[in-house]
Amino acid sequence: MGFLESLKQLISVDIDLSNFININIINDSQNKQKLIPSKDGKTVHINYPQLEDKEKQVMNKALKSSFESGEIEHIMELCSEKKVEDIKKKLSIKTTREILEFYKDKIPLENYKALEASLYARVDFVVGKSISADKDDIRNKFGDEGNNICNLCTAGYFEGYIKEAYEEMGSSNNFSIDEWQKYFKLIVRTSPFAVFVHKEMSEEELSGMIVYRLSTNIRYGIKFVDIHGIGWGNVKKIKKILRELQKKRDLDPEIQSPSKTIIHVRISIDAE
Repeated sequence: MGFLESLKQLISVDIDLSNFININIINDSQNKQKLIPSKDGKTVHINYPQLEDKEKQVMNKALKSSFESGEIEHIMELCSEKKVEDIKKKLSIKTTREILEFYKDKIPLENYKALEASLYARVDFVVGKSISADKDDIRNKFGDEGNNICNLCTAGYFEGYIKEAYEEMGSSNNFSIDEWQKYFKLIVRTSPFAVFVHKEMSEEELSGMIVYRLSTNIRYGIKFVDIHGIGWGNVKKIKKILRELQKKRDLDPEIQSPSKTIIHVRISIDAE
């Protein structure tokens, strides 16, 4: 009896296992299901603790037999092929391809790979599918930076603020790819605690967003708030709001400018 046939004996629902891209063995004693299909339909989890002794014996025997016969390798090849085809299809979408082409050689390779994985996940995100499993994979492989890149990607910052920042810095006569990548790293690492200012944001909205971010970061013990803006209008807007906020509370903002028309402000704060 083959491996897939053995798995079918362990479930009471009709599932076509050949449609799954991944088959994982997990240890979740809190979940009473034996086989747990993922919501996105890509993975089926075999919940080993919930299998009865006889079923575990069948599982172990089937795994051993399938490795010896080469069936597992064949299944893995089929799963891999399906995943590769799925990735190729999603990454061939015009907007996705354009983003990848734009950032090639502009950001560190590891970040580029995280962006590629994030764009793959975003295809499902925009149609309302869960991408929690994809985000877990990205975090596991690329760490917190990868997770932040995924969040920035799904929020549209790679075709918005980040692209505009690169083009603004790139227009300078003394442009340096190293300086750009330093700023890019700063954006990625601090993005969960930052405010990104766009030209449509009113002064009232910006002031409210900064105050909200200050209070939220203080609550969670984060010792700073970063503010990013592009263009003379946003630079003036940010500086004006900071002057007004300094009249109401003790703030000491540190203003940095990666270029003449890009402003980065770090407000260091003490927990209150």
